[in-house]
Amino acid sequence: YNYRPNFTALSLRSNKTRTIGIIIPQLVHEFFSLVIRGIEDHAYANGYNVIIASSHESYEREVIDSQALINGRVDGLLA
Repeated sequence: YNYRPNFTALSLRSNKTRTIGIIIPQLVHEFFSLVIRGIEDHAYANGYNVIIASSHESYEREVIDSQALINGRVDGLLA
C-alpha cells in the first residue's frame, strides 16, 4: 500500500520532531564542514535529522534563521 506516516502529525502528537537545527557562519571553511559531519553522524545514529542554515556572518540573518528553525519546531538548535 506504500503507506507513509505523516511526520508533522506524529510530531504534534509526540511533541518531538527528531530534528536538530544548525546555524553556521559560512559553509566554505573546512572547520565547519568537519563540525557538521560530526553532528550529522551522531544525530543520524540516534534517529535525528539535521537542518543546516548559513548566516553568512550576519547577525540579522542569524536571527531570521533562528526564528525559522524554531518555528519549524526543531528539537534543538546549535549555533
